[in-house]
Amino acid sequence: MQSQLKDYHILAFAVLLLFAFLSFKSVGLYPSVQGDEYVHSINAKWADLSESNFQEFLYYKVYNVTKHFGSESLNAARLMNAFFFALAIPFVYYTARTVCDRKGAAIVTFAAIAGPIHTYTAYFMPESFYYLFFWM
Repeated sequence: MQSQLKDYHILAFAVLLLFAFLSFKSVGLYPSVQGDEYVHSINAKWADLSESNFQEFLYYKVYNVTKHFGSESLNAARLMNAFFFALAIPFVYYTARTVCDRKGAAIVTFAAIAGPIHTYTAYFMPESFYYLFFWM
């Protein structure tokens, strides 16, 4: 019981640390994949959701909140991406715990979040959102 409680504290700290790192790393950057980011930004804010498939509907519905941030909507989306990506940490860890010990699961979790996939948090694109739901 004590080690499980310790795991929760470590995972919560890891989520907060990763969120802070990704937020500082990506907020304030200029758009870099302009075509895709523009399409997702417009669709998240103004698309007719009845015409989208389920995955896009959910993404656009959640990211619709970015239209309330005006010129900072790209930074709001980046913060949301960092948040969703960081929330995947416990799911990666507990999935790895089904086949590894604590140390092995921590290594798998670190490898899963430290890889190049975390760069998608800097784009107004659904990869970080889908990453969380994949691990869930």
